[in-house]
Amino acid sequence: MLRKLSTLVLIVLMIGVSLLNAEKGQITNDYIMDKDGNLTMWVYVWGEVNRPGAYLVLDTSTLIQLMSLAGGPNDYADLEHIRLTRKKTGEEKKFNIQDFLKTGNKQIDIKLLPGDVLYIPKNKGFEWKRIISYVADVATILTLFILIRDQAINGQ
Repeated sequence: MLRKLSTLVLIVLMIGVSLLNAEKGQITNDYIMDKDGNLTMWVYVWGEVNRPGAYLVLDTSTLIQLMSLAGGPNDYADLEHIRLTRKKTGEEKKFNIQDFLKTGNKQIDIKLLPGDVLYIPKNKGFEWKRIISYVADVATILTLFILIRDQAINGQ
């Protein structure tokens, strides 16, 4: 009963805020109520995670929870230079998730707001890994060529 009452109060408050915003010419659909009465919102993850994209999350969700939903960082992620851009203000915040992993500092695991965009860039070693991969491929082909050539010369 208490949950239904609190959900009803929340709906009334949301309608009131929507009406006030509509009077100001600002129509907003920042929060969506799910079938269970939970407030949800859309947030976005781009860059070096295993499943980038748009996520409908609870209004209590945090940065680390969102990264987890996105499958965590991939091998190319630069965890020291993560950026979070706030939709409403355009403010950009930078985070060092590596610090969170080492220390568990909860200040890094901030609460998300509707429309937040989390961007995980490529690490600096990415280009070197790619170059080394190309060099290894060329070395393999060259070695194969030399082995075939030597076989042809010795076989005559």
